[in-house]
Amino acid sequence: MILSEPQETPYDVKFSIAGIPVRVHPMFWLMTLLPVMTGSRFDMGRSLVWIGVVFVSILVHELGHAFIARAFGARPWITLYAFGGLASYQPREMRNNTDPTVRSVLISLAGPAAGFVLAGLVIAIVVIAGYQSPIAGFSIDFDPNMFLSNPYFAIFVHDMVWVNIVWGAVNLLPVIPLDGGRVTEAVFVRMNGTPGYRQTVMTSMFVAACVSVFAAIQWQNMFVVVLFAYLAFMNWQIWQAMNQRGL
Repeated sequence: MILSEPQETPYDVKFSIAGIPVRVHPMFWLMTLLPVMTGSRFDMGRSLVWIGVVFVSILVHELGHAFIARAFGARPWITLYAFGGLASYQPREMRNNTDPTVRSVLISLAGPAAGFVLAGLVIAIVVIAGYQSPIAGFSIDFDPNMFLSNPYFAIFVHDMVWVNIVWGAVNLLPVIPLDGGRVTEAVFVRMNGTPGYRQTVMTSMFVAACVSVFAAIQWQNMFVVVLFAYLAFMNWQIWQAMNQRGL
């Protein structure tokens, strides 16, 4: 989840997947590693697993957006930066024979859907291999002899399932700039025209503030508290800008 593309640096990693250019900013690696570096014990193997999970998960998420955008005629590119990613494209490249609201909704939903599919594939592979016992609350119990008792494989599977399901669900919240916020924007603007932008921002502020308060009281998770407090503030700034411009 980033709002705009960061400037290129000499340390960017660049490659392409199925003809879609991908750029990984160095801040992506640093910010991805930060949560595991701040723990009481630093585990190099655990850290590498986490970086791999986040990298694959966010890349698959953005590829979901990019592939659907390309299906509508655009030439997308992907940027990974900090805690998130961005699938970019030029809307004017889109084919005019597609409904813009349907197009926007499908592109927005494709990211979380790709993550859900990835999580499902990981679970299916583990189940077929016979290494899994009943799943409950995103926790998976494994055969202790799995892959020569390699604990990092179990961590990889757990994190891959957890990240893609939880992050996909969070992304569906009606908060700008999350994917759910983009869906809300497309629907409100389709129903009400220009006032739909105001309605989207009001909804975003309210939902983000509620999630932040709930996380503080119920979960006591400061990362979620700060994240959604920031999103609420960001949408308040958008609201102020709208008022100044008379929108």
